[in-house]
Amino acid sequence: MNHDTKVSSALLFLLGLGSATKIFFFGALALSELAIFLIVPFLFLRQFKRMRREGFLTFVYMLGLIVVGMLVSAACNHTPFPYVFKQFAVFYGFFSYYLVFYNLLHDNFKGLGWFFVGVAISEIITIWAFNLTTEVSSGGYGILSKVEAEQVINGPLFWIGRIRRLGELPMFMEYLKTPLVYSLSFPLLFVGFALAVSISGRAQSMCVLVGWAMILLGRKSRKSMRMIGRHTIAFLIVGMMVLIGYKYTYSYAARSGLLSSDAQTKYEHQTEQGTGALAMLMSGRTEFFIALMAIKDRPIVGFGPGAEDNYGYTEKFLAKYGTYEDIQQYYFMWQYMMYHGIRPMIPTHSHLMAGWVWCGLPGVIFFVWMLFVLYKHVKCYLGAIPQWFGYFALTIPSMVWSIFFNPVGVKWNIGLLMACIYFARAVGRGIIILPHELEKEVRRNG
Repeated sequence: MNHDTKVSSALLFLLGLGSATKIFFFGALALSELAIFLIVPFLFLRQFKRMRREGFLTFVYMLGLIVVGMLVSAACNHTPFPYVFKQFAVFYGFFSYYLVFYNLLHDNFKGLGWFFVGVAISEIITIWAFNLTTEVSSGGYGILSKVEAEQVINGPLFWIGRIRRLGELPMFMEYLKTPLVYSLSFPLLFVGFALAVSISGRAQSMCVLVGWAMILLGRKSRKSMRMIGRHTIAFLIVGMMVLIGYKYTYSYAARSGLLSSDAQTKYEHQTEQGTGALAMLMSGRTEFFIALMAIKDRPIVGFGPGAEDNYGYTEKFLAKYGTYEDIQQYYFMWQYMMYHGIRPMIPTHSHLMAGWVWCGLPGVIFFVWMLFVLYKHVKCYLGAIPQWFGYFALTIPSMVWSIFFNPVGVKWNIGLLMACIYFARAVGRGIIILPHELEKEVRRNG
């Protein structure tokens, strides 16, 4: 490892170390963001020609499209400035991380693992410190609280997320050197753990299982990794079989009383309208369908960032598809928010729906384009950098799920994944050459 590689790995570690730890600065700002937001414009001007030559600017242009869509939607809907500023910061975060990862990983592909070591430590630090949460309103930002350690640990996804992060580390750092038995065993053990200890985590479990199927088929050989892309339809069938198997296992465990009491109650609530996959999905991800109902009224310009539910979309959806308990809960929360002067917003809980509701048509174009890029990567470039295969296998399914059914969380996630995908594309097209040391490692594995 030469001096430049050591410096790059150290910076990636520090970037990860500041990824979850936050301070208040016009909202909750990660320490990593505080460090990179100011330097990124200058870095972009310096690297623009190289990025254009290597084909890394498409993501930047697409970000420009969604920002323009957000500004137009905000202007048409007279959105208060704090909401616009917050949403711009999210997109600027995507851009900033993408650019920084482009620079730090360019000549140090193995530095990826050091970033995740920093992330894992950062998420442990936030149990006790730098874990504030904020809320934005039309009047500006404000600190809500610094979450207590007991509240963090007792959160439904605390152990799920941290166990997954730690378990994935060997595959992210040294996938080709990690024993295959570990790479195949951990996802299955994680799914069992998630079922046993949490009322949540079903989505993470399903995504991990799809990643497990990719690792099972791709193993450590570049040839077998590429085989997944050549037989995409067959892989999709295998993935669907894995998910169907998980669904029936989960349902059987719930009916047999093998889950915790909280998980059992959650399952019973989600199956009140039926045990089919669509019925459970609509019960568990109502926000997606409520946003879809809203966007039918304004499919071009949307409603602007932080759009208020002035037309009662949530109430209409629950009246048609919700249970009696859902409607009761909605009215309770509505009265609570009215009492505290909070206006209910159109729920999204989805990258895709949030982009469409808040940014209009450019928002949905951006995330549909991202889905196409992910598909193209699996189809053509999954084996371009075999050292990153474990990262791609365990991250891409989660990103696809998040685009449809999760809100935007950490800003680095999209920036890192897109940077890695474009590196793989550049290597696959011969624009960037895989370093000799890494190529020798790949050939030793067949």
